[in-house]
Amino acid sequence: MQVALTPENDWEKTALKHIAEAKSVKTFWGGFYWCQGGWVRHECSDYKESLMLLLENERREATGR
Repeated sequence: MQVALTPENDWEKTALKHIAEAKSVKTFWGGFYWCQGGWVRHECSDYKESLMLLLENERREATGR
């Protein structure tokens, strides 16, 4: 199967650029919600309507937070 993503605005163009440059891409199915600090959290439920891509360009050391 092939999936084509065609950006329609600057935000989407930037997102696709980050995907293309990522060293690692992980996928998460489920429900997601915004939390403090601007992060998105994965909702632990059977809801599987959304897909989140986690892009990593380099290994990050644990910060203890």
